[in-house]
Amino acid sequence: MIMEDMQESQTIIVTYNQIQIPQSAAQKMLIQVQKELIGSNDLDETGTIAAAKPPMILHFAETAYMELGGLQAVVAAIKLCRDYGHAVLVAADNSMLKKYFDEIQLPQLVPVYSNLREAMKVASSSTQASHQQAGAEYTVRLQAQILHDEQSGCGTYDLLEMLLPSFCHEYPGSGSIMFTWLNSYQRILQEYGLQEAKRTIMEFMAILREETGAQGFVFMLDSPWLAVLLPSPSLKLRMIADNIREKTILAGSQSFPLDCSMSISRIEDVSANPQIAFKQASSRLWHARSLGSNMLCEDDTPPVREKASLRVLIMDADPLFSNLISRHLSNNGCLCQVINSGINAMEVINDFHPQAIVADVFLQGSNVFRLRELCLLDTTTAVIPWILNGHHKNSTTIASAHYLKMYHFLKRPIEYNELLGLIQHLACEAW
Repeated sequence: MIMEDMQESQTIIVTYNQIQIPQSAAQKMLIQVQKELIGSNDLDETGTIAAAKPPMILHFAETAYMELGGLQAVVAAIKLCRDYGHAVLVAADNSMLKKYFDEIQLPQLVPVYSNLREAMKVASSSTQASHQQAGAEYTVRLQAQILHDEQSGCGTYDLLEMLLPSFCHEYPGSGSIMFTWLNSYQRILQEYGLQEAKRTIMEFMAILREETGAQGFVFMLDSPWLAVLLPSPSLKLRMIADNIREKTILAGSQSFPLDCSMSISRIEDVSANPQIAFKQASSRLWHARSLGSNMLCEDDTPPVREKASLRVLIMDADPLFSNLISRHLSNNGCLCQVINSGINAMEVINDFHPQAIVADVFLQGSNVFRLRELCLLDTTTAVIPWILNGHHKNSTTIASAHYLKMYHFLKRPIEYNELLGLIQHLACEAW
């Protein structure tokens, strides 16, 4: 229905925004690509694949990191797209992943770009050229695939990062944006709360209006329950209801009336002053992206700072990893000390007087939560900000970190500049 109406004028983007892409998770991406293609009108009247298909972009966000086993599913996804008659482009925001694709000679199979903006330029130029002649409206369909698991928990800020890529600045202002939101977003709602999720969506749409000039938004959901997130159809944002019979939104094989969403606050209340709303939303987005966090305990916007001489204590059981962090921070003006065991950690803290501590969850002879509790008992060490960094992320560590007012970085492969910015921000706040 919607797919058939808009298939002739859309670019399909499948975004993968997960800390790691093992083979099992990559298979999920392949399944999602299959859903995209199966739902489209791929056969013409003669029963063969239609010639003019919209391009398919497989987008790997900055946080994506691929293990060797995941490549097979990616190649299978590329071949599947081609079998359905789609031109395929790959965009890898992660420089290490882009280098990996080059090393395995993936560009010989499909064009590989270093960011989504470059891929969108190529896709949009060819798509617009063909559709402007036909007088069709240019529509981008952004596939928001939210995978929430123990190793790569996604949050509201990850949603913003995924849904506001750099191509927004290149987006044709006369178009509309269509989103598909998966059931797994329900877990994010449970973690952040419904009101916070609603407010974030409102802010995000305000950003898109300002950044792209988009005239409308179409939401396709896998679950009618998620209708409570949608803005009322009476909003200034056009829901393109003219293309949907009886003003319904397609939800897989189900459909439900837009009236289900009328309990949500009006976007005019959020953006009564568009400039203020956009500034607020942009600062929140920039804050999350600049710090590179999966979860943040605070929402304050940090200022941009030059190199600063800060004392940083690094606690990690892996000496190679801790030394890599130490070397990068030292090259940027920090005075670092590394310990690989928690046995004498309190003595080091009292002697070194760090202004920030970067630590893995588990250490030999202790754990960071116990050390943090001991620091909170002393006024001189209670003010030291702690930053968790590692693979050990689950509901228990999240709850403990929030209770002890510790900050979550929890991102590997690590982005050293993002970690440095987080350290500078927290240290300057504390001291």
